[in-house]
Amino acid sequence: MALVERYPKEALRSEVLLVPHHGSKTSSSEVFLDAVAPRWAIVQAGYRNRFGHPAPSVLARYQDRQVQLFISPDCGAWRWHSADGSWQCQRQQEMRYWQHRPGAAAQDFGPWLEEALALPP
Repeated sequence: MALVERYPKEALRSEVLLVPHHGSKTSSSEVFLDAVAPRWAIVQAGYRNRFGHPAPSVLARYQDRQVQLFISPDCGAWRWHSADGSWQCQRQQEMRYWQHRPGAAAQDFGPWLEEALALPP
């Protein structure tokens, strides 16, 4: 709340917000979110962390404001390109070999599979 009281809203505006304190219950107040007004929010939290971050109530605050969320266990590294405003999730771009769908093309698995297929029996 101190930032919101100290600075005008225009000074806090940002398209991208790194969600404070991994999305804990006391992070990202409604007043703060209204001041920042992000388009995208990145939550850095470990998979199945013992604190339950991000908190469902915090996620709801972002969703109520139509902020697109990227949560690290789902997205992995989030990459944003300032030149054209494009973004991507690492996990969706470069899936691990065990995450690929059955019947996918061999080239989708990367060069290691092509090399393995080329080995003599």
